[in-house]
Amino acid sequence: MYYKTLSIILIFILTSCYTTKVINQDLSSIKNQKLQDCIKNISLIKQLSKSINKYHTYSLAEVDSLGGINFFIYDLLDKKNHQANTFDDKSFIQCVEFIDNHFYHFASIHFSESYSNIAHYSKGKFTIFEAINCKKLGDSLKDVIEYIENNIAAASIRNNLLKNLNQYRKYGKYTAFDNYDMVLSCDCDPCD
Repeated sequence: MYYKTLSIILIFILTSCYTTKVINQDLSSIKNQKLQDCIKNISLIKQLSKSINKYHTYSLAEVDSLGGINFFIYDLLDKKNHQANTFDDKSFIQCVEFIDNHFYHFASIHFSESYSNIAHYSKGKFTIFEAINCKKLGDSLKDVIEYIENNIAAASIRNNLLKNLNQYRKYGKYTAFDNYDMVLSCDCDPCD
């Protein structure tokens, strides 16, 4: 009886170890696949970072092997598809997938320099509207809306996109060092 119980316990332990090994291998392969997906997008992310750095003084957007640092990218048609890496942390991989005919809100994570940009990704290229929340700096929200109305034929997609675009500042991740950093450093609309 004692040996039978002991053998059952040993079988349970060995099975548990094998299951844990399989789960860890599966998680490792998922992480490796996600890493490969991020690496494929590096050249596209670099294009977006240039628009961010054009108007900034101290919070430069950087791109490393996993994607963007110090800025975020949010898909305005798929809220789960975003990247908001704020630190050079290799333990957590979060990257955006660029989907044909989707629109993306991207800006610096530093609130005072979070000039909002909108990019339309189509056929491997971006159409970028820069600093749309800063009067006298770049494009305007009106420019983006006009572009959408002229280029997006499907009414359901267009209506959903316009709804999300009108609240684009909600699709972002912002940081501030102190209360002074909570003021956008341009003549802005919206300013929050």
